[in-house]
Amino acid sequence: MKMLKIIIAAASLVLVSAQALAFTPPYHISGAAYTGKATIQSSGSCSVKETFVDAQYGDILDDTNTYVGWGMVSANGQILVVENDYSKSYYFYDSATNNSVAVYYEDMTTEHTVQAIQSFAKPAGCTIDTIVPGAKSNETYTVTTSKGLGQISLQYIFSGFTVFEPTVVKGTKSYEKTKTFSGKITFKGTRPLV
Repeated sequence: MKMLKIIIAAASLVLVSAQALAFTPPYHISGAAYTGKATIQSSGSCSVKETFVDAQYGDILDDTNTYVGWGMVSANGQILVVENDYSKSYYFYDSATNNSVAVYYEDMTTEHTVQAIQSFAKPAGCTIDTIVPGAKSNETYTVTTSKGLGQISLQYIFSGFTVFEPTVVKGTKSYEKTKTFSGKITFKGTRPLV
């Protein structure tokens, strides 16, 4: 009887551990995340139109809590965008209210961003060779102390090219070409001031 209790206890522990692992998203945000609505849209050879409710923005960690980068994940833990580089372009601070606004130029051209666009693209099998950020890509942080909120707004504008299409032979001439696409990734979210 004692052995049966040990086996049942061990089986319960395995089941609880498996359930805990099952609910760990592949990617998640460390600490207080900005939560809101995200969209990925593009037209051309890699067409995408996806909306993500309860997307999260902040420091991305993988399922082993290893740092991936600053960016955004969907509610189910899929990476949507990861920052490559940034540069501050505007800053405002009001010392009477502690309210502030900071705007950054954002380059989100990373392998993770390319994979996200490809995973939602139509037609399926769209293979991206290169994406290039637009000059108006930006991230705006607003702190409103009277509301106790930090707000973030992202607009990552991009254009890109697919890999070479298969060679087309017409008589004595052969052709290889890439196709173009363009789009944007947007996010608007809030989090309590910490």
